[in-house]
Amino acid sequence: MLLEQGEFIGGLPIYASDFLKIGVEQNYDEKPGLSAKAYEWQVLLPAAATWLIIAGRTIYSHCLNDEVEDLQADVETQAGWGGGSWTMQRWTLWKAHLQKFAKREDFNDECRAVAMQAVQKMAEVEARHEG
Repeated sequence: MLLEQGEFIGGLPIYASDFLKIGVEQNYDEKPGLSAKAYEWQVLLPAAATWLIIAGRTIYSHCLNDEVEDLQADVETQAGWGGGSWTMQRWTLWKAHLQKFAKREDFNDECRAVAMQAVQKMAEVEARHEG
């Protein structure tokens, strides 16, 4: 909620970016048993989707601006939005993955529901911006 209100402590956008990377940007192996982390989605997916559900409007606005991480920037800059990669390409990727996760029969009801909630929030944010 702090991120959405713009009243965040340094580094909060970095944490959001990191959670979206590890929680949504992977496919998760659909064949259980092939990975030592076969059920990591149960923790990572809801945490990542929550960032979009609560702070989707703010995240979207930064994605529209294509705010990409600058590894050469000073520490003060890295503590803000420059500390993560916020692009429309990533927004589109997150939405596509979440749509797929919402339909996965090998995911539990909670994960499918939170993925669908995030997709719905993303669609609302997009519609508000266009309208």
